[in-house]
This record gives sequence, C-alpha cells and structure tokens, in this order.
Amino acid sequence: MVACCNENKQILNQHNQNILSLPNNWYIKSNGPGGVSTLSLRGGSSSQNNTFWNDVPINNPMLGLNDLTLLPLGIIESLTISKSGNTGSKGQGSLSGSVSINTHDPDPAIAELTLMYGSFGHKQINLQTDLEFGKIKWQSKLFILDADNDFSYALNGGSDQKLNSNADFNSKGTIQTLSFRPNTKHTLELNYWWQKTDRGIPPLSTQTTSLARQYDDQQRVNFVWRYLDNNFKLYNSFAYIDEHNDYADPQIMLNANNQFKRWYHHVELKKNLGEFSFALQNQSSYAMGKSDSYSDQNTLKSVSPMISIGKQFRRTRTQFILRKEWSNLTDAPISPTLIINTDYSNGLSSSFKLSKEYRLPTLNELFWRPGGNSDIRPESGWNQELTIGYKPSIVYFEIGLYHRLINDWILWTLNDGSFFFAVENITQVRSYGTDITLKAHKKYNTIDITTHFNYAYTRSFSEMSINAPSIEKGQQLIYIPEHTATANIQADFSNSSLSFLLSYTGAVRGINEMVEDYLIANIYLDHTLNFHRHKVKAGLAINNLLGSDYRIVERRPMPGRHFNLFIKTSFN
Repeated sequence: MVACCNENKQILNQHNQNILSLPNNWYIKSNGPGGVSTLSLRGGSSSQNNTFWNDVPINNPMLGLNDLTLLPLGIIESLTISKSGNTGSKGQGSLSGSVSINTHDPDPAIAELTLMYGSFGHKQINLQTDLEFGKIKWQSKLFILDADNDFSYALNGGSDQKLNSNADFNSKGTIQTLSFRPNTKHTLELNYWWQKTDRGIPPLSTQTTSLARQYDDQQRVNFVWRYLDNNFKLYNSFAYIDEHNDYADPQIMLNANNQFKRWYHHVELKKNLGEFSFALQNQSSYAMGKSDSYSDQNTLKSVSPMISIGKQFRRTRTQFILRKEWSNLTDAPISPTLIINTDYSNGLSSSFKLSKEYRLPTLNELFWRPGGNSDIRPESGWNQELTIGYKPSIVYFEIGLYHRLINDWILWTLNDGSFFFAVENITQVRSYGTDITLKAHKKYNTIDITTHFNYAYTRSFSEMSINAPSIEKGQQLIYIPEHTATANIQADFSNSSLSFLLSYTGAVRGINEMVEDYLIANIYLDHTLNFHRHKVKAGLAINNLLGSDYRIVERRPMPGRHFNLFIKTSFN
C-alpha cells in the first residue's frame, strides 16, 4: 500500500482541522488537546516514520519524531500518510511510513479568511492572501490558535469530576511562498515557515496540580528549483531549519533547553526512455544539537545517494531502488527496494513490495546524559507488503498485507542495578497485519452519497522478553492497538454537506496500566453561499457526540462532547 490517505484542505476543514478526527485507520498517540501527539504506522514506533514539508524532512533530529499537534492544519493544502516502508525512496527515518504535507495552494482565491470558535475557549483565525505580478506569485498565510482546554472529566469512571487545568495552548505563525516562473521549463520557489507555540502541561489524572510549560520556536526556510523538459526532470532543494524547545517545571525545579539547527540538500534527476525510467537522488544533511543534557554540542552529518530503475511492461510496472547512507556517527546498511505493480482486467490491481528498511539513532539516543549510548546500532530489517485493489464500478475495495522484522530495535530500558533508563539495542520486533479499505460513491438525484470504511489489524511484538518496560516475548508492544476501525458517510447536496464519522480504537497496554478501548462519533455540517466573486461557507462540528469517557494515553483525559463553529469567506 503506497498511501492510506490523501486529505485535501476541504476534508481537513470538515473535521475541525483536527488530525485525530480524520476518517482513516492510523493510530495517533495523543496526550490530549494541545498535548504532544505522535503517529504510529503498522506497529512501528513514533520515531520510525518521517514528516516532510514540501519534501523537506522536519522530524526533530534530537528526538527522531514530529509533534503532529504543531501542524497548522487550517492552512495546509494536503496531507498524505503513507503506511509503507519508504526508506528507499524517502530516506532514513521512514522505516514504517511517512507523512507529507503541502502548504502551497496551486489554485488560490485572492483572499481567504477563516474564523473558528469552539468549546473550552477554542479560538482560531486563518488568513490567506495571494498576489500575482506577471511571472511572480506571492502567497501569504497567517494563523493564530488559542484554547483553554479546561474541560471536566470523570475520575476512574465515577461521578467525581476534575478540571483539566494548566492546559492552555497558544500557537501563531506564518507560511510565505514566493515563486518565479521565467518560462515553461523553470520554476523557482522560496518558502518560509515561522511558528511559535506556548502551552501548559496539565496534571495527570493522578496528580493534583501542574505548573509545567513547554515552548516551541520554529523557523524553516526552503528554496526549490524545478526544471521540466519533456522526459527529463530536475529537482533541487535547499533547506535550513532552526528550532528551540524549552520545558520548564518549577515544582521539580526543572528547566530543559534544547535547540537544533539543520542544513539539508536534496537533488534528484529523472529521465524517461521509452518503457524505462531512471532516477538519481542524493540527500545531504548536517544537524547540530545542543541541550542542557548533552556534555557538548553534537553534530550528525550524513550523505545518502539513491538510484532507481523502472520498467513498464504491458500491464506491469517494476521498480528497483537502491540507497546507501553514510553518517559520521554510525554505519547504515544498504537499502534495496523492489516494487511490482500490476493492473489486471475488470478493475483488479495488485502491488508487491520487498524492501530493506533502517533508522539511524537520534542525537538524544546517542548523547543524552544519563542514558545515551554512542555505540548504539541502527535499527534495520526486511519488509514485505502485498496490496490487492478492486474497483468494478462505484465501489472500491483494497486489502493490504504486510510483515516486517526489525533487528536491533532501539529502546530506553532500565538495566539491572541501574537507577536510570538507558538506550540499548534490546530486541528483535516482528510486525504483521492487514489493512482493509472500502469506498463507495452513489448519486441519488441531486444528492451525492460517499461512504468510507477502514479496518486495521496490527500485531507488533518482541521476539524476546524485556524487564523494563515489562514486555513478555510475543506480547503486544505498548501503545499499539490490535484493532482500529473508522466508518464515514457523507452526503453532499446543493451547496451543503453533512458528514458522520465513527471511530473505534482497541485497548492498548500503557506503561503502568491498560488503556480501555473506545468508540468516538463526530458529526459535521456546512453550507456555502455563492455570490458574484465572493463565497461564504459556515460549518458546525460536534465531536465525541456520544460523550465517551476515554483516554488515548493512560492518565491523560480526553474531552467529552464539544463543538466548533467556523465561517470562511473567500474573494476571487
């Protein structure tokens, strides 16, 4: 399965610009509204998938992951999640999949303003303007999000209520895009993303108070040159990222200051020769990390060339990819990938992938004091996938099967006689399962009905027992649900849309206790008014319609029934 979803701006808006409520079967480990949210794909850890902004990897090289809560979904044009090992094509860090976000609107209005108001003090403003001066285009996006997140929740499923305090969230920023197209072959593009976030860390349900806060300051610059001439393509991208993360908890007298800077270069050449296609790519990265918990500033340098050869047969397309990465701190294995895609008659198709996947250790895993291990080895292993699709007419059915065996799985563990957790290549982890997708579309007079069903069965377990955290051989890893499912039905009629979503997540093992399964229902309604050169859309989203009392992370409560209203006006 190449991609499990490709959500556009309309779908993101329909689901309250909340990645947790999108109608797909990935698993997001969320600490609650405004809290850190990370993604797990097909039984992988949060550091085994990579997030890309306009093809630039933006995972934190110190942590090895990306906080999805910080993604400004209100100004993102598309979000694609690939539930497939992508080390060969995307590079290291994409062992179990990848997230790709695009912030450039290819067909914008002259101006667009979105206002949102919701429960628990949720207020949001998004503004987009577009100007064109001959061959030069400038797109400007601004966003402000503020929320108190002060909902009440039940303690231990009883009648006693507790307020979710110190949970405020404030994020603001801008994304600027300046593009110049001197002719039909060349495009130059400059992108800038600045964002600043201040949030409180609420107490656990077992705690009384919390004064902890987290501050994130991010600056990202990206310059792209694209060249297209018949069957030849050149893509050349330079990026600079500067991010600060500060965590303060006066109750335990903790102040943690973390900063990284990263220079990144990506160049790729593609050439089609009849039935053959060729691609050459190289990724170069230079990252510097500094933390109060490092003995010194540390650097991670890498060069990662890739070659790809494809061949088109009558109904089958094959592709072979070979990648090798060199790093100044550790040695990465050679990563081959074989992909075979076949289109049969009567709407039947299949896709097979065999690949060697790997992930390099992060700066924290190498240099954190105490517990870092400079001798840690990369995670690596073989991945096999088979996807079968069938689309006879108005119905589309897809089933994906996968198996992955990763050696030298990196884990923070408590060794015998030690008082702190340390990084070790502790075990071998096997993951296998299936993804099922069913889509249908039917038009009844003036009403379009679209249904979308997803189910995922995931087994991910260690091939040996671990003491701390306590994991028995063959036991499901923590925070990996075996069963997830979503069902979404949407009706579009005239200038209105009505959508209903059911989402089920099975029980998971937490660090200290089990987290029960839960069922969430969301409903969405919008209506659009069209004028001559002016359009107004208003919508209502009711989340957790059933008022379910649930947790995604143990001792981190989630809100009950709540709503969001929005109005969006655009000028063409």
